[in-house]
Amino acid sequence: MKKKRRSTRWKVTNLFLAFQVAIVLVFSGGHVYGMVDEPLLNLSLKNVAVKDALWEIEKQSKMVFVYNADDLGKAGKISMEIKGKTVREALDICLKDSGFEYVIQQNTVVIKRKAVPVTGVQMQTITGKVVGQDSVPLPGVTILLKGTSSGVVTDLNGKYTINIPVTGDPVLLFTFIGMKKEEINVAGKKVINVVLKEELTTVDEVVVTGIYSRKKESFTGSSETYTTKELKMVGNKNILESLRTLDPAFNIIENNQYGSDPNRLPDIEIRGKSSIVGFKEQFGQDPNQPLFILDGFETTLATIMDLSLDRVASVTILKDAASTAIYGSKAANGVVVVETKSPERGRLRLSYN
Repeated sequence: MKKKRRSTRWKVTNLFLAFQVAIVLVFSGGHVYGMVDEPLLNLSLKNVAVKDALWEIEKQSKMVFVYNADDLGKAGKISMEIKGKTVREALDICLKDSGFEYVIQQNTVVIKRKAVPVTGVQMQTITGKVVGQDSVPLPGVTILLKGTSSGVVTDLNGKYTINIPVTGDPVLLFTFIGMKKEEINVAGKKVINVVLKEELTTVDEVVVTGIYSRKKESFTGSSETYTTKELKMVGNKNILESLRTLDPAFNIIENNQYGSDPNRLPDIEIRGKSSIVGFKEQFGQDPNQPLFILDGFETTLATIMDLSLDRVASVTILKDAASTAIYGSKAANGVVVVETKSPERGRLRLSYN
């Protein structure tokens, strides 16, 4: 009987402890991992690629992982059984003997290849910061020692630290999506701060159709593109007068019947035009005019005439039937695509009349 009482007392004690734990969970929101810095992961993977295992860790941790998929594709396959492990513990297991290491910055995990130490060669440490033209730090910039695969990436503040051998004439390569590549000779420097410039495609190399931009060499239609500088070189009256001078296929038909009426809209021909008679009087618009596109949207001839040359970035004339594949029958008489300049950051633009 005594033995039975002890068993009952033990059960009561455990029930009381379980009740206390339940109370704590209720007042803590029901999240056990809310008491620690990182969520606890549970994974059961067999013979999967390392990058697939990292993807599973990323999904459960809800953190942002940054890595080179091509490099991780060569890391082989692993099997791992994880229960109640933190992100760091899971990464230690996943990347063990893979030749890769990780760095955690707030909510971002950067995975990179381990630097291979060069034996018998003196090493030097280079530090610095990478920013854009607006002085904003650039995270995730790749910094490589030229001629090798040894490199690092910048952290969330654009800062980096890299160890390179003191041999020959080392050069660091700085690369980032949308930025021009920079090559900097170390030449005994210990601190190298870099400003990356945006890689902009010049207007001469592309054809802007108003819906998309295509490389000039891959565009099969007949077209001509003119920049603001070219338009201003031949006149400053309006876009149409400048195009008339620059492009022989763009004609403005003179009509002396209206004299010097400034409100009279001109008749325009691009490589000749079709003749649909009577619709101008019926609808108030001339169907024989070319189609005008301003920043991707159809507009009127009056709007193009009133547009200041200072606002224009480029003008593209689509001359043949290839433009009808984009705009349909409205483009039968040609298309004039006008792209305006993007506003400069931090500057106010005011127009008045």
